[in-house]
Amino acid sequence: MKSPVYWHPLIYSFIMKLLYGKYFEARYQAIADLIPKNATVVDVCAGDAYLYRHYLKAKDITYTGLDINPVFVRAGKRNNISFIQHDLFRDNIPSAEYVVIQASLYQFMPQEISVINKLMDAAQHALIIAEPVRNLSESGNSFIKLVAKYSANPGKNHPTNRFNQETLSACFRKFKELKDVKTIDGGREMIGIFHK
Repeated sequence: MKSPVYWHPLIYSFIMKLLYGKYFEARYQAIADLIPKNATVVDVCAGDAYLYRHYLKAKDITYTGLDINPVFVRAGKRNNISFIQHDLFRDNIPSAEYVVIQASLYQFMPQEISVINKLMDAAQHALIIAEPVRNLSESGNSFIKLVAKYSANPGKNHPTNRFNQETLSACFRKFKELKDVKTIDGGREMIGIFHK
């Protein structure tokens, strides 16, 4: 059953801002800083397309959002955003200069290596993976822990595995295309940058 956080883009945005607090914007800024003006971007598991709406649109990016959730797809299309309902396991990924996946790789464990290979195949210039390594489902705040624990099912499954800094770093290092790893402000997420 789809988690309530995925019922509507406004609910999704509210919960994400609640969970990430003052570091919410830093998550998107760190990715946007890696993408030049006028690039083509495919955003996999795009959610409410916050990255595009608040950071990439002003850079004249040619953007396509992919998400399994039809609610997000319809909302994106209503806002004149190129959006495709997409199952990453089953569907092909459109080719673009930059392919981005943010805070979603854990949903594909234990098939993350094959998923990264698929993402890499679609990227003409670079693949950008941003992923939590300090997970809110392990928070000391019982409310945040509860919300995070039950907010991870976008409509297909409820993942229970998560990365930490060591396991994500080990995953990234399996790819010769890895060029850099950065930690996002706040230390909760890491970004892997892979160049073709």
